Amino acid sequence: MKTVMMSGRRVHVAIVDRPTIYHIASGVKSIETRFSKNRIKPYHAVNIGDIVLLKESGGAIHGYFTVKNVDYIKDFNIEEIENRYHDRVMAPHAYWHRKKDSKYGTLLYCDNPVFEEVGIKLIHKGLSGWISIPVSIQPVVVCFAGEMGSGKSTYAKALAKKLKGKYIPLDSVTCKRAAQDKNAGEPLVFDGVRRLSTLNAIQTYYGHAKLVYVKSKEADRFKRYRARTNTNISLGEFRNICNEPAEREISSFIEKADYIIENCNRMDLEQSMMNVSDMLSCLLSGQAGQADKGMTPFQRAIVIGSPGAGKSVFARALRDMTGLPLYYLDQIWHKPDKTTLSREEFDRRLGEILEKDRWIIDGNYGRTLRQRLLRCDAVFLLDYPKEVCLAGAAARIGTKREDLPWVEEELDGEFRQWIAEFPEKQLPELYRLLREYSEKSVTVFRSREESERWLAENRRIDQDAKD
Repeated sequence: MKTVMMSGRRVHVAIVDRPTIYHIASGVKSIETRFSKNRIKPYHAVNIGDIVLLKESGGAIHGYFTVKNVDYIKDFNIEEIENRYHDRVMAPHAYWHRKKDSKYGTLLYCDNPVFEEVGIKLIHKGLSGWISIPVSIQPVVVCFAGEMGSGKSTYAKALAKKLKGKYIPLDSVTCKRAAQDKNAGEPLVFDGVRRLSTLNAIQTYYGHAKLVYVKSKEADRFKRYRARTNTNISLGEFRNICNEPAEREISSFIEKADYIIENCNRMDLEQSMMNVSDMLSCLLSGQAGQADKGMTPFQRAIVIGSPGAGKSVFARALRDMTGLPLYYLDQIWHKPDKTTLSREEFDRRLGEILEKDRWIIDGNYGRTLRQRLLRCDAVFLLDYPKEVCLAGAAARIGTKREDLPWVEEELDGEFRQWIAEFPEKQLPELYRLLREYSEKSVTVFRSREESERWLAENRRIDQDAKD
């Protein structure tokens, strides 16, 4: 057994179950282990002093620890490892039995564990259950957005302090003036990004910028606003302010966010600030956007988006990559004679699928979308330009499809109109629902090139894990 001590500091994300998080946080479990048949992360990828964020499978980050020491082992006897470390690893015998054919092992000694229900959501991360985030030489640039009274300024100031950077409230400093500090090298935290044009300008100028979206319930935002402005406005007046054009645009930022924070539901946020800023500083100092962009491990996923976007093609690629069974809602709803099932029968069949432990479901069907969101672990949204979707729908005319029980012979005017109006009439509702279920792992693709790159990258990661 060799103990490796290396210079440098990295941030890692470990996908674990909730009991493991509790055991580490309480100090009962002092060693986190990873065993594999192949040489994959975290083997020889973790240094002493690194930070390991603990992400619940299918959920958010709930804590972290510092690596006090790390042992890398190879060609070992798993029974000997179990006998030596079982009381510090706190794993059942079945775990060790499953690892009996492993050739590579990593033992991480946990130090200074922290447990905090901070509700940070990582988007687009991790296939193998481990992500290593490399340290970047680029300066940190962070933009905070959120509805009025959400608490974003408190978070932004805490993060700027933690990073020893500059806090820039955009209501008092223009982007152009702030950009004068581009070459200063210190982290920049922009607070109060209200328009997409502002966000795009910052990202274009600096070449990179992380977007953090802060969510909060209306009642809490209303209380904070009244306290901050020292006014006694009514809830109706507050809603009118929040309904102004600039405020409405802010809600669209959530689908663009790299991180989502759901703050605690109380006026005083200071108690949770430092833990949140600790985690964010770890992630952002490492420029998490450069990490392996794999997919969060999941057992139940839905694929949604405009007709013609290629949902079924993407869903099949996902099925082939994960081995999960795929169900097409069009195949369930439509009969070969072009009639449909009754709602009752459709709901019954969908309910049977949802009760299963593993599945991918392809299709929008807004009436039952909430049911699927309640049960799924992951959501994939294909948000493509309408021109792309119209061309995709036209291209499949006359082609036999796995997802439909007949061959489409023409693209009728009514269906064409539905696709053309999808971005304005259907997409906003999809995003609204996704905001309600922000605890889910949500991946949004803006083009076919994005989704194809994502699939190619995950196939590569999956193959590396098998080799």
